[in-house]
Order: sequence, then structure tokens, then C-alpha cells
Amino acid sequence: MSVEEAKTVAQRLLTDPETCTLATATGDGRPEAATIRYVGAEDYTVYFNTGTTYRKYDNLTENEKTAVVITANNQSLQIEGAATELSGEAAAAAKERYIEKYGRSKYLTAPDSTMFRIDPEWVRVLVDARYPPEYVTLVGE
Repeated sequence: MSVEEAKTVAQRLLTDPETCTLATATGDGRPEAATIRYVGAEDYTVYFNTGTTYRKYDNLTENEKTAVVITANNQSLQIEGAATELSGEAAAAAKERYIEKYGRSKYLTAPDSTMFRIDPEWVRVLVDARYPPEYVTLVGE
């Protein structure tokens, strides 16, 4: 698969599926994975909402490094990067993107609700999971 074709697959995976798996870790490295709703951007940035009472929030405030895997139709998009909690206009803009994809949600208006952005440092499309797997790296090495 060409890089351009991989980019098309990546954009479809950033747009179409409703959920992905978010991996976080505590400051001392204890892992956690959670299924979340997300919104993706053309530059592979991922936005998501969570509550400040959830483990993933504590993990992200202790250790900003995170990974996301989005899977559909035997293809997947893997993104690794740093997560940043958003506030002010950045949080409002992310919420609007979220509303465009999912509609209004009680999660967005809950008192403990917060938005995060994952800035991609490494992005890879798994085109075919059969052995040997075929993949294209779009960001990083």
C-alpha cells in the first residue's frame, strides 16, 4: 500500500468508528486500557472527553504519554503521543467537534468533565494483520 493510500485509511479510521482503545499508565508505569469515544483531526490529533474521577484522568495527569488504537474492517490506526488537558477556547472547540460527531452528551456537561488532546508523535496504519503484517508508518520512525 502506498503512503497516500495509508493516509486515506488513517483518515477513515479517524472519522468513522465511534470508539477506540486508549492506553495510559500511572507515573510508575502500571498500565490501563479503556474504550473511549474520540474525535480525530487530519493531522492525526485525537480529542476525547473524560471525567476527573476516572483512573485515566489520574494516569494522564501523572504521565502524559499515551497510545490509541482504532480498529475497523481488519485495519487499524495506532497513535502514540502526549496528552494535554484542554481549557478555555481549546476545550470549547474540542467539545464542538465532539458534538458534531456524537451529538450532545451528559458527559460534556458533567461537573467533572474535561477534554484532552493527544498530539501524535508516532502514527502507523496496519493495513493487513495477516503474517507478515503490512503496515505504513505515517509519523515518526
